[in-house]
Order: sequence, then structure tokens, then C-alpha cells
Amino acid sequence: MNILFFTHAEPKSLPNTLLNSEECVCGPYYNNSRKHGKWKYISTPRGEFEAESVLKKLSPEQRPNMILVHSDASKGCLPRNLPKTTKRVLLIGGATHIQENPLQSLISYAIDEAFDTVVLWNRQNAHFFKQFGIPNVYWMPGLIFAIPEVQQSKERRKQLCFFGQLGKHHPRRNRIIKELQQKKIPIVGGKLPRLDSLELAGRSLISLNVSVNGELNLRVFESTSVGALLLTDRLSPHAGLEHFYEDGISMLSYDSTKELIQKVVNISKNPDQVKSIAQKGKEITNQYFSQEARRNTFFALIYGEETLEAFRLLDEPRCQLPPAGPDYRDSLVFRIQLYEFLQEQHRIFETLETTVTEGVHPLLLSDAGDLVRLSQTLLIKQQTYFEDWQAAMQELRVTNMIQKEPEVIEQLKGNVLITSLADLENPSVQESIQNKKHALSGHLI
Repeated sequence: MNILFFTHAEPKSLPNTLLNSEECVCGPYYNNSRKHGKWKYISTPRGEFEAESVLKKLSPEQRPNMILVHSDASKGCLPRNLPKTTKRVLLIGGATHIQENPLQSLISYAIDEAFDTVVLWNRQNAHFFKQFGIPNVYWMPGLIFAIPEVQQSKERRKQLCFFGQLGKHHPRRNRIIKELQQKKIPIVGGKLPRLDSLELAGRSLISLNVSVNGELNLRVFESTSVGALLLTDRLSPHAGLEHFYEDGISMLSYDSTKELIQKVVNISKNPDQVKSIAQKGKEITNQYFSQEARRNTFFALIYGEETLEAFRLLDEPRCQLPPAGPDYRDSLVFRIQLYEFLQEQHRIFETLETTVTEGVHPLLLSDAGDLVRLSQTLLIKQQTYFEDWQAAMQELRVTNMIQKEPEVIEQLKGNVLITSLADLENPSVQESIQNKKHALSGHLI
């Protein structure tokens, strides 16, 4: 099969062979190169460009049977006007939880280019693509990234290691590491070259992970694949981590820095337990997320073959909702805009509290149900809640919401007030808006 593969990623992040030996890989970080008379790599502009500029280089025997576009919110590689006669698959990488309008831009691209299939790394975003009517939406964490093999020590150092980015997109990660240092908890590592990072984890007992925004990131697979115990921040059930790794059995998780410190102290006293948990995590990663396993899962999804329900999103309730009809597209766009705003605040602040009035649509609370450090307070009469809301919230697995009587609005100190136009007529809501405008300096929906 001839595969034409567009990617925004650098070659060092990817395996030598992504899917098969007949593929041609294109992107802004590749140089034009042939192998046995066929194009192996083709350089493209960064950002948007015409797909025909690449297709016209290919001989008839190398014309693709399948075109894959690997992209994310960085918009680093977006070929336009893909041929409609070829199977088209969009692979969306991890960066849908940062940068400007990440979901809006990628959904627009998926619709404009009429992709047959969309495969996402971040499971919690999948329902937005489904509700725009894209027929085949799947989940595959890790996508196509390579994890190089490194030396793993049999006798590991009793140390907590960390490796990863510490830039402007990682305020929570910086806060947690700083607090660990202030509490005199030894931690080694930092921003290191890829191989150095993996080798560090390969000789350490425990590997710390702090997600950017409550997502299942590559650190989960990197840490477990080299045999370190994964100690990661607790994610929402919508993120997918719990589908494979079990807290206390194959990894450990924490909610707060206080809990993190306590777990580090406790498990450091029991290295045999640490090794047992780490070994189980490594077995799960090897079984489901090795390069071969991910490749097999990808082809099974693309061709409708049997694979795990988790990858097919059959157990994600928000993905079972019907697509939004033409009359509801504007409200769906607004929901995404609101979610993008909330996830950005969730990335920046350690905790985030929203106050939601009765007239707001339940799906808005469902969308934000995967922001694990967000607390949603729904102001609604208890009887109305039990009659009209409770079943829907349970079915959609909204676990970060509590119900309170509308009269308590003035007592609430949430960061964000979300209200409907109808609810604006309520004098208490109006007064609360004035108070929150003053307190939030513009962070008001």
C-alpha cells in the first residue's frame, strides 16, 4: 500500500518506519530524498500549502492509496485540497489543550478537507468531533511517536526523577517542582535531551509526571516502558488513563502536592512494592502501546476490524450523543469556545471554580466534566435538579459538579460565572455579575 504521510513533527520524534516500508513522509523538517527511485521524504512549507505541490512529484506507481495528516494546534503542517478519491485520515497529536483556538482550528480543518477518519491522542476532545458529524472518530494515545530503547538498571537508585518541558505552557509543573524543592524532597532531572531523559528514568525508582492540562501525555508511556514507577497527577475518567493503568496496581496518582509528597515518602520505604507496581505498568505499556501494538491498533481502526472498545470510544458517553443538526451548529461552536476558555484557565490555575445558573444547557457542564481540577456549582432548585438534570449528569459522567439552591449565589466565590440570557433577568444574578466583573478583571463568560 502506498501511504503519503504529512507530519508537523521532527524526524527525531518519530520511528524510522511509521506504518509501512512503502510510505512517503512529508513535512517542514524533512529534506527531499529518494530511495530505489521512489520518493522517501519530501520537504514542505510550514503551515498551510497545496497538497498538489507534493502529489505532482509522485510517479503514477507511487500515487497514494491513503493520505495521513499528522497535525495539532501548532498548525505546523496543513496540506490543503486533498484529493477526494483517496482515503484520508487525520491524526491529531497531543496539543489540543494549549495554544489559540486549538479545537476550533482542527475541527474546521477536518471538516474543510472532508477527512474519512479522525484519530485523536486526547480522548476527552473526541466528542466535539463526533458532534460535528465526522463519521469515524477514534482514540489512540501515543499515535506514532517513537520511544527509543535505553539501558535499564536492575538495581535502581532510590530517587524521584522528572524529565520534560518547563516553559510557559507548564505553570503547574513549575509550581509543583518548586514546592517539592522547598519541602526538601530530592528530585533529579529537568529539561534534558530525549535519550538522557529516558536513561535517567531507566535507572530511577520513581518517575514523576505532571500533565499540562489533565491529559494523558507521552510521559506515561516513556516512564513505564523503561521500568520506572509512574507517579502521575490524577486525570479525569474521560482522559482514558484508567482504561489501562490502575492506581496502586500499575501506577500511582496524586491530587495535590501534599498527597504527592506523602506518597513519595511512603513508597520510598518499600522498594519491593515500587518494583512490583512498576513491572505491572511496564507490562501494560508493552502489551498495548509498543510501536507494533499501536500500528496494529491503527490499521484495525481504519479498516473496521476488531479492537478494544476503549479505542473505538464505545464506552465514552459523550461520543454516543447524536451529531448536532444545522440549527445547532452555532451553539456547538459556542460550547467549544467556552471549553477552550475554561481549559486555558484550568491550565494556568491550580483550582478553578465555576458557578452555573439554571438556564445553561446541560451539555456545557458535560463538556467541562473532563477538567479534573475544575469544580462546577449548578444553581438550581433541588427538586428540579432531581427531576430534570440528575439522570443526564450521571449518564454523561459529570463528576465535578455539585448542586446548590439559587439563593446562595451571593455566597459563592467561584472564578467564573456561566449564565444564560434568561437568567440575566434575575436580580441576584445581575448583582453577582457586577461583583465578579470587579473580581475577575474580564474572566467572565
